[in-house]
Amino acid sequence: MKQFVAARRKSNVYCVIIEYLLEGSLRAFLHKLEQKSLPLQELTTLALDIACGMEYIHSQGVFHMNLISENILINQEFQLKIADFGIACEEVYRDLLADDPGNYRWMPPEMIKRVGRDLLHSSREPLDMNLRPVFPRDCPPAMGALIEKCWSLKPEKRPEF
Repeated sequence: MKQFVAARRKSNVYCVIIEYLLEGSLRAFLHKLEQKSLPLQELTTLALDIACGMEYIHSQGVFHMNLISENILINQEFQLKIADFGIACEEVYRDLLADDPGNYRWMPPEMIKRVGRDLLHSSREPLDMNLRPVFPRDCPPAMGALIEKCWSLKPEKRPEF
């Protein structure tokens, strides 16, 4: 989570002011790397930062609904912070908001099926055929197994934060 600075509500418009994170988004950082890869220790640290942040958010009864690399910011100590709670909701409202689940490129397979086959037909084919990227040779078996669980087409088989 980021440091809260202030908030204002005018009519139905909400504005939240948070700390400025100089290093930008995780997406921008990863694109700067081009084809280079990060050491396993750094990748593990980044993944744990995200998982811990999401675990905290879920413990508060909130669902982010749009966890993508653009919405993960980096501070000067290279800690990741989850941002953009624009479509976040309380757990009790999650199913009601499922018709607008955020960025279709990153939504889970069961949400894609709800959105409609016409819009996402080509995006679904790799999922339907169970195609996945190849793991690097140096990927530890435990990490590979965790990633495989995250890719499961069955939500109950995926790990929770």
